[in-house]
Amino acid sequence: MTDRKQNPLLVNSGLPHDAPNFDIIEDAHFLPAFKAAIADYVGKATAVADSTHTPNFTNTIYALELSEVLLNKVSSVFFALSGSDMTDARRAIMDDVLPMLQDANNAVYQNAKLFARVEKVANDPTLDVEQKRLADDYVKGFVEAGIRLTKRQMNTIAKIDAELATLSSKFGQELLKQFDTSALIVDTAEELAGLDAGTIKQLSEAAEKAGHKGKYLVKPSNSTTHPFLESLENRETRQRLYEISINRGEATTNAMGKKILKLRQKKAKLLGFDTWADKQLEPQTAGKVDTVFDFIGQMAPDLKAKTDALAAEMQVIMNAEGISGKLKPWDWHFYAAKLQQQRGCMDSDALKPYFEFNNVLEKGVFYTMETLYGIKIVERDDIPVYHSDVRAYEIIDTDGRSIAIFYGDFFTRPGKRGGAWKTTYAQQFLENWDTPVVVNVCNIVKADDGEPTLIDLREAQTLFHEFGHALHEIFSRTRYASNSGTRVPRDYVEFPSTYQEDWAQHPDVLKNYATHHETGEVLSPEMVEKLLESLNFTQAFDTFEYLAATVVDMELHRTKNISTTMDKFERKALKKHGLDSDYILPRYRAGYFSHIFAGGYSASYYAYIWSEILAADAFAYTQELGGLTAAAGKAYRDGILALGNSVDPTEAYKAYRGKAPTADALLKRRGLA
Repeated sequence: MTDRKQNPLLVNSGLPHDAPNFDIIEDAHFLPAFKAAIADYVGKATAVADSTHTPNFTNTIYALELSEVLLNKVSSVFFALSGSDMTDARRAIMDDVLPMLQDANNAVYQNAKLFARVEKVANDPTLDVEQKRLADDYVKGFVEAGIRLTKRQMNTIAKIDAELATLSSKFGQELLKQFDTSALIVDTAEELAGLDAGTIKQLSEAAEKAGHKGKYLVKPSNSTTHPFLESLENRETRQRLYEISINRGEATTNAMGKKILKLRQKKAKLLGFDTWADKQLEPQTAGKVDTVFDFIGQMAPDLKAKTDALAAEMQVIMNAEGISGKLKPWDWHFYAAKLQQQRGCMDSDALKPYFEFNNVLEKGVFYTMETLYGIKIVERDDIPVYHSDVRAYEIIDTDGRSIAIFYGDFFTRPGKRGGAWKTTYAQQFLENWDTPVVVNVCNIVKADDGEPTLIDLREAQTLFHEFGHALHEIFSRTRYASNSGTRVPRDYVEFPSTYQEDWAQHPDVLKNYATHHETGEVLSPEMVEKLLESLNFTQAFDTFEYLAATVVDMELHRTKNISTTMDKFERKALKKHGLDSDYILPRYRAGYFSHIFAGGYSASYYAYIWSEILAADAFAYTQELGGLTAAAGKAYRDGILALGNSVDPTEAYKAYRGKAPTADALLKRRGLA
């Protein structure tokens, strides 16, 4: 494996857009590939630092962009596979690789000679807008690595970064294990009353595989609320499932989280910030922690009143059924469904026959994107994939050019972490003629062979959402990789993806894909109206649990020392911001909050709703431009998606929209106006 030419990760694959050749990539290739790619990266960056030529954009900034190409290629394949198809072998490789990557990053970003060249170029008044943004971002990278500190302080930051990388990885791996170790074992099918026969059969098969023959195994969901809570009729089963979910991590990941918080706070102080939250917010469009809390404070009182009123109505139903005691968190979704029925809303399970997976994907997501943007999405059976469930597609532009490869990895399986996400195997890089290779990963439960996979509207929205992230990469037309696609401020990155969500329930789109999988009947306008009413009904709960998680994230990262248990800290933070509730907990508690401890959303979970302001405003504007039309699509593609981070995102939005956004469309979108 030492011969670079024999390692498929280090050479051009020969496939369209240099897509990974999964047919021949083996775990044994990764460690040698990382070592070679890291040496290549550090060597090229050091050569830039040691250059005797006068620093300019080409020989310094652009040279640094090129220095990372090979390492980005190897890293993207490994970490994408680790998230979607983790194995013990890959866990071991990750333990070896993370310190190597951190050492390489320190070698580059703590190189004083290199920083001097970068800083000089960043101050060059002849740079154009895109060059200036890229150069400034490199300067920020050096500053965050401690380049302006003493040697001792830089060494401290290097150690902190190495420890943070290891802890974050372990946090994610522990969560993955907890999907198995925290599973609920149910003795009888009667305790699962309310679930359909197919689901109960799958739970039985899962239990047998885990060594519990004759019983039923239910794994926790990624978030606090489990989808089964809406259907399970047995209150005790609901309670057990809920408590298993919320108590994850009490003895393991909570301790890791506290260590991560301490290290982040220490690094923030070294870099001159009062707290980690202040450091994280400084480059975002929100700018300050108080700006985020002010926004939450404007919504919290109305949300509390709405959810309390809903809870009172559910309590009436509960009492009428002879159930003693107060409504509990594990009761909410069960009685919310009954309240919806009383109000004439549409039961989400009743709609599933209209949401057959392939229809949603091809006649929903793909149809919408092809109509809006004029592209063609062509399945490619000849492109290797890393799992039999994964599908490969080629994206053809309006002029007939192939502009990207897209993979869809949609179904849940062992070894895949929970949730849904986008990963980029190759970034768009105009000056290097690189084109994007992107994958969407979801966790939809696949039906048995021969049976249709039926999903609900939320899962349909997720498919649209994640493809929105993919399009942000695919339509990017920036000159440099570091400015391309989703490499924008964290509180802007969810805007293009959230924008696409609303097409899932747009009448022109629904009538194309929401057809009964057996009869072919199209979802009627009356059913669509009830569907939208159902969406609005759930928005108060969804917004409440989301903002509660946002508050927990932000308070964790602006508190200098957490002296209590995580549970007490969370309860105090929620009460402080008016989001304490007897029946709604945060969408993620600290013990399983992978976004902030194993992902990139520390002190940034607010970004989803912050981006949603833009998304709702832009979607409303699209309807003004004609709705599902090529003209509206072109305006959005050229004015938003193509730009990446090559210009200031806030200014780009104003140029596209003609004015700054307001929260009016957001409140309407969430049924809270």
